[in-house]
Parts: sequence; C-alpha cells; structure tokens
Amino acid sequence: MTSRDDDFAAKLEVGKDGERVVAARLLRRGCSVLPLYQFDADRAPSVLSGDQRIVLPDLLCWPTGGGEQFFVEVKLKHQWVRWNGRRETGFSARLLPHYQAVQTVTGSSVYVAFVHEVAAPLGIFVADLARLIPLRREWDGLSPSGQRVSEPLTLFPADALRELL
Repeated sequence: MTSRDDDFAAKLEVGKDGERVVAARLLRRGCSVLPLYQFDADRAPSVLSGDQRIVLPDLLCWPTGGGEQFFVEVKLKHQWVRWNGRRETGFSARLLPHYQAVQTVTGSSVYVAFVHEVAAPLGIFVADLARLIPLRREWDGLSPSGQRVSEPLTLFPADALRELL
C-alpha cells in the first residue's frame, strides 16, 4: 500500500522535471528563478498569513535587473481534455483558492505553466491566472453515469494560453 507521503514524493519528482524545463526557459528570457520546493521537499511550499496556510506556486520569479516579481505554477500534463469541441487543460480544483489568495496576500501575479509532453500540441503553455479565471470551467470529476473518474478539476481553454518559447 502506498502512503500519502510516498505519493507526494513521487509526484514531486515528476513535477520537478516540469519545473526545471520552465525555469530554464525563464532564465533564458532574462528572469531570476527561486524554486520554492528546495526548502521542504516533504510538503508543498506555503506562506503563512494570519491564520491561513496558503499553498504557494512552484517558482518565484522576477526580471533580472529589477521589475515586478511573479509566481509560476508548473503542471506536467500528459493529455489535453476535449469538452464540447473545446481543448482544455487544468489543475486540481482545490488549488485555485490558494493561488488566488497568493495573489491577494503578496500583490504578485500568478502564472500557470502547463507542460504538455505527450499529446499534441506539445510545448509549455502559459497565462496569467487572473486572466484565466473568467474563462474557467469547473468539473466535479464525475462521468456522465455519476462514477468518480478524477478529482475535481479547474479547466481552462487552450486558446487562452500562449506558448512559452
């Protein structure tokens, strides 16, 4: 039987691959990058604010030489979702309130980077979360027959993302 800690550790290793790819692209574009998982590999990075523990995105970034800092949440994806003819990608619905709170507490933008390596189109696709929120679709993770096939997801249209070159 796999423990919750083992599952988190396995996902962290896979996630680090996606973070390295995104961090390398941002470095080439003139950003400095602070990978937040390096401080505690046993749990997601978080910020304490008042009585809240808010899960942080994976990377804290800022333009080298100055400029507004921003966070990047990296999601390594294996497929796109099609819903009513719309191509979508997304993340666990439980994380959206955390990322919105990060924006509020820090005053910094949160970008989401979806790394698609298996199903076309391939690449790293990004967007400012604030611009994606009005376009999102929430899915409860249930099939039409009512069977649970996934955790609840927050999904965004592919055409709202741009490729990070």
